[in-house]
Amino acid sequence: MGNSFITSLSGQAHICAAYALLLLPFFSFLLNGLWLGRKYPRASAWSATALMGGALIAALVLALGYRDEVLGHPGDFPSRTAMAWEHTWMRLGTGMEADCRLSMRQAKL
Repeated sequence: MGNSFITSLSGQAHICAAYALLLLPFFSFLLNGLWLGRKYPRASAWSATALMGGALIAALVLALGYRDEVLGHPGDFPSRTAMAWEHTWMRLGTGMEADCRLSMRQAKL
């Protein structure tokens, strides 16, 4: 069977998984920590479990996508690094900008 589901995903799905990995724990805090937790503890536990399960699935999609797309093509990525997410916060002038990056790199053994 292998990972046919993961390899059939497009690059757009990997971008969505990167955003989901960043946002799902935040939404879990907002929903459970600020609103649902004190009033309905059982519902809070179930929603936290579901949101963290979604974050786990997003992490698996990113990890398997990195293995297939970056490690599977060493000629395209000689440093074994891929940019999963990049956002420019401010442009400070010509050729200068403040940005945030989430990169994936293979560990040297």
